[in-house]
Amino acid sequence: MYAGTAAAAAIGGTGASGAWLFSYNKENFGNDSGMRFGRFMMARGNANAQVSQYREDIAGIVGTTVTKCDAWTSVTTLFLAVGAALSCAGRIGMHGCAPPGWYCALFSGSIFMSIMFNGVALWFSMHASMRAQCAATSLLTRTVRLPIPSMGQLDQARVFASAFEKQPARDMFRVPFMRHPNEAPDMPHYEEETKGKKSKKHAMHDPQKEFGSTTRDTVPSWIRDEVVVDKGDGFMGDGKAGIHEPDEVPEHFKLLMKAQEEWRDYDVYARISMLYGVCSFLYAVTYFAVGYAIVELRGFWAMWSLPMVFMGAQMLIMRLDILKTGQHRLPNVEFLGHLAPYFAVTACTLEYRYFYSESSVALAYGFALLAQFSQFAMCLRWLDLAWPDEQKPDMPEEPGRQWWPGSWQVPSAFTKHLWIITPPKKLDPAVSPCLMHEMEDMAAHGGGFETITRGKTPAGKDKKGMMTAEADEFAHQGCTWPFQGRRCKDQAWQLMRVVILTACAQWFFAMLATSAEIILGPESLMKPPGEPPWIRDTKYRHFTPAMVHLSMETGLPEQYRLFSASNARYTDEVPVAHGMYQLPGAAADGHGADTSTHVEEPAAATADLGAHDGAHRRLANDGAFEELLKLMPELGDLMDLATTASPSKEPSAFAKELPQPVPQPNFMANGPKVHSVTWPALFEPKHLLCAPKSIGQNKVVALSPRGVGAIVPVAEHDDDEVQAEIFSLDGLNDAGKLAGAAWTQRGLHLITSFGKVLQCDGHSHIDGRWACQAAEHAPLPISAGNELLAAAFKELPEDANAASQGPLVALVLKNFPNVAALYRSIDGVWHPESQVHVPPHSGSRPGLSFDGDDLLITLNGGEVHRRPIARGAARKFHASPADGTTREFCSACAAGQGKLLRLALRQGQSSAAWKPELITMS
Repeated sequence: MYAGTAAAAAIGGTGASGAWLFSYNKENFGNDSGMRFGRFMMARGNANAQVSQYREDIAGIVGTTVTKCDAWTSVTTLFLAVGAALSCAGRIGMHGCAPPGWYCALFSGSIFMSIMFNGVALWFSMHASMRAQCAATSLLTRTVRLPIPSMGQLDQARVFASAFEKQPARDMFRVPFMRHPNEAPDMPHYEEETKGKKSKKHAMHDPQKEFGSTTRDTVPSWIRDEVVVDKGDGFMGDGKAGIHEPDEVPEHFKLLMKAQEEWRDYDVYARISMLYGVCSFLYAVTYFAVGYAIVELRGFWAMWSLPMVFMGAQMLIMRLDILKTGQHRLPNVEFLGHLAPYFAVTACTLEYRYFYSESSVALAYGFALLAQFSQFAMCLRWLDLAWPDEQKPDMPEEPGRQWWPGSWQVPSAFTKHLWIITPPKKLDPAVSPCLMHEMEDMAAHGGGFETITRGKTPAGKDKKGMMTAEADEFAHQGCTWPFQGRRCKDQAWQLMRVVILTACAQWFFAMLATSAEIILGPESLMKPPGEPPWIRDTKYRHFTPAMVHLSMETGLPEQYRLFSASNARYTDEVPVAHGMYQLPGAAADGHGADTSTHVEEPAAATADLGAHDGAHRRLANDGAFEELLKLMPELGDLMDLATTASPSKEPSAFAKELPQPVPQPNFMANGPKVHSVTWPALFEPKHLLCAPKSIGQNKVVALSPRGVGAIVPVAEHDDDEVQAEIFSLDGLNDAGKLAGAAWTQRGLHLITSFGKVLQCDGHSHIDGRWACQAAEHAPLPISAGNELLAAAFKELPEDANAASQGPLVALVLKNFPNVAALYRSIDGVWHPESQVHVPPHSGSRPGLSFDGDDLLITLNGGEVHRRPIARGAARKFHASPADGTTREFCSACAAGQGKLLRLALRQGQSSAAWKPELITMS
C-alpha cells in the first residue's frame, strides 16, 4: 500500500513538475516571439532611416556640381552675348579711320579668345551637370534603395503560438538554469595587421552579446531559428564570405566616387576656362576703350587711364582664384600679361602723334610686337597654371571644407576655389555605424551558425573592399575601371590644352603677321578700307603696281598730279565748236582774234560732247534732267507772275508771292521765352494744339504719336510755374500713330498715319482718359502702301454752308514730303482743293497746323512758314528762336494776341532723355 502510494505520489509530482516546466517554457516562447517581431521591425526601420540619409548624401554631393555648373552656364552666356556685341556693333573705326592692323589683331584676338574660352566653359559645365545628374539618378534608382521588408520576410518574422508545438521536447521541458540544446551564434573577427603594432581584433557585430544576461552560451531552438531566418536570410553560413571593416564606407559611396572621376575634370576645367574667358573679356574691353578713345575721340589722357581700371580688375580676379603653390614652369609671368595694354597704348601714342617720324614708326611697331608677345606669354602662363599635378597624399578632412582624394590629378593653383566634395574614404563607426554592412555580414554567415574561416577577396579589391593600387593606376591611365572601351578620364584636360595652345598659336601668328607688315608695308597686301574687292572694282580694275604710289616708296611717279592743281591757271572759256574753246571777246568765227587763243579741248570733254551730239555733258545725267522736269511747272508759274507784273513802284504780284520775313526785334528786344512747365517723365510730344477762342480757356494740349498727352495752362507771365496734366487717348491704338490733330469747338480731331479721322468730344479728360471714336468723316484718300507724314485739320464755324464749305485737311504724304495737299469734305467725300509747297530741308517730318486762313509749317530748325490758303495773299515766315540752344522743333500754334507758341525737344544735360519745351515768340 505504501509502495503504491509512493508511486502514485511520484507520478503525480512528476506530472505536476512537467506541467509547470511546459507552462514555463511556453511562456518564454511567447515572450520571445513578441520581442522577435518588434526587434525585426525596429531594425528595418533604422536601416531605412540610414539608407534615406545615404540618398540625401548622394543628392547633396551631386547637387553641388549641378548648382555650380548651372551658375557658370549663366555667367558664360552673358559674357558670350557681350563678346558678340563687341565684335559687331562695338568694332572700332565705324566713325573714323580704321585703327592699325596690329591693334585690330589685339582687339579682335581678345574678343574671339574670350568667346572661345567662355564657349568651352559653357560646354564643359553642361557636360558635367548632365553627367552628375545621370549618375545620381542611376544610383538612386538602382543601388541605394530602401530595405523595405517583403511580405515573405514579415511572415517569417511573425510566429504563431502553435509553433511551440513544433519545438523539441527538451526545449519544452527544459529545467531552468540548465543548458539549452543549441549553441549561441558566433561571428568571425576581422584581423587588421598594422606595421609595428600588434594585431587587433574588430568585430562588426557579436551576436553573443545579445545573450549576455545569462552565463550560458546556449540558446533555445526558436532563438536559433530567429537568428537563421531573420538575420541569415534562412540559410546557414558557408564561412567563405568576408565581413566588412568597421570604418568601411557603403558600396554606393564607392560607386559615386568612381562616377565622379568621369565628370570631375569637366567640372574643374569649366571653372578654369571661365576664368580665362573673363580675363580675355577684360582684355577686349580694354582694347575697345583705348581704341575708341584714341581713334575716334582723340582722348590722349583717357587712353592712358583706361587700362588701369580693367587690368586692375583682371589682376585681382586672378589673385583671388590662383594660389602660388606647387611647381610651375613660368612663375609670375602673368604680370607681363597685365602690362600688354600699356604696351599697346604706348604704340598708339606713337602711331597717332602729330608729326611723322621714321623713328616713331619703328618704336610703334616694337611696342606693338611687345604687346602681342605679352599676350602670348599670358597664354603660356595659363597653360602652366592649368597643368594637372601628380598624385599627392590625401588632404585632411575638415568640417565645412572641400575634399577629394589625393589620387585625383587636379591643378594645384586652383585647389582653394574648385569647391569639390566627394564621399569619404572611411566612416567613423562610433558616429555612424553602417547597419547595412551588419545586415550583409549576418546574412553572409547565416546569423553566426556554421561559421568557417574568411574566404578569398574578389579580384581587383583588397581586404577592405577598395580598389587595389594596380586597378587604380589602370583607371587613371586608361579608361573607367573595370569597363573598357570608354573615353579617357582626362579628356577635359586634353581639350583644355588644345584650346590654350590655340590661343598661343593665335598670338604667335599675330606677331608673324605684324612682322610681315613691317617688312612689306601696310598697303601692299590689301585694298584700303571702304574700297570694294578687286573683282568687283570696275573703276580701278585697270590699275597696276606701276600706277600706284605707296607711302613707303621714295620719290613721286611721273604722272603724279597731287600738286599740279596749285600751278594750273584757268580762264573763262566759251565753247564755239566741237573740240575748240574760245576766250571771251573773241569773234565767233575767229576773225579779229589771235589763233593762239584757241585751245585744244581735253579728250575726255570732247568724248562727252561727241557722245551727246553737242549737248552739255552735265545735262546728260538722267537724274538731273528728271529733277529739272519736276521744277518746270513751278518755273512756269513764276514766269507768268513776272511777265504780268505792273511797272509801277508798288510791289508786284510776284513779289507778294515771295515769303516775307516777320520783322525781327532789335538786339535790345527780349528774346524767346521758355515757359516754366513741369512735364511728365519720359514724355516726348510731337503735336501742339492751342485751345479755340470760343471756349475761353488759355490752354494748350501736347500729344505724342502714341496717344499720350498733357494739358498745359498758358500762364500770363512766362516765369510762372505751371503743372502739366497727363492723360491718354482711348481708341487710338488700332488706328495707327498720330500724324496731326486740332482742337476745335467740339473737342479734339485726330488724323492718324493710316488716314483715319477720330473725334474726341469735350475739352478735357476724365480721370486721365480722353475717349475718342471714329469721326463721321470718310477715311482720307491715301493710296495703298503709303502713309501720312504730317497732317492738319480745320473745322469751319457752325454757321458756314456745310454743303459748300466742309472741313479742310492738309496732308503731307511720306512719298511726297515736299507738297502739302489740301482736301475739303463735301457731302461726306474728300475732294482735292489745292496744294502748298513745303520748304526743303524740313527734317524727318514738318509740323502742320491751321491759323485762320493760313497753314503753319514748322521745320525742325524752328522756322515757321505761313502759307495762305487763298490765292494772292502774301507768304510770311517766323524765324527760329536764336538763343544759342540746340533744339528739335516739332509743332507750333497761334495763341492769339500775336503770340506764336512753339513745341520743341531739348536733350537734358545730365541724361540722354529729351525734354519738351514750350516757347513763346511775339
